[in-house]
Amino acid sequence: MELYVRLATGALVAAVIALLWAAPRLERAFGRGGGRWRDLAKNFATTLPPPAGAAPRQSVGVGAAFYRHGVTVGADETGLYLAPAPFLAWALRKNLLIPWSAIGKTAPAHLIWGKATSLIVGAPPLATLTLPDELFTRLVAPRLEKRPG
Repeated sequence: MELYVRLATGALVAAVIALLWAAPRLERAFGRGGGRWRDLAKNFATTLPPPAGAAPRQSVGVGAAFYRHGVTVGADETGLYLAPAPFLAWALRKNLLIPWSAIGKTAPAHLIWGKATSLIVGAPPLATLTLPDELFTRLVAPRLEKRPG
């Protein structure tokens, strides 16, 4: 029995050391260098709930990072709403509400499995969001067409 207690204690210590080693690296990976979510959060953080009709578990690209089935995407007259799924919320932390006026250009793009559209956010650009075409067509395109200017 004493052997099992020692083994369990050793495994626990090893797990804590691994977590302490990995935590700052994961923090950096999801921070500025890993997708620009934090840069967007500095300017567009929100505490509002998702708008009606928001689509959960969507695959979205933010800069170089790709969040597969990891983001709730919604849109209303105010702007584009993005919220990380619970398994990403510990790292990304903030929900985003990007006003339509902050979206500069759109461009055709590709995600792993098909066509997509990239949105350039900010002037100067803070980040590029890449949405699957189906999601872009349903939620974003109609509102971008209505914006003034």
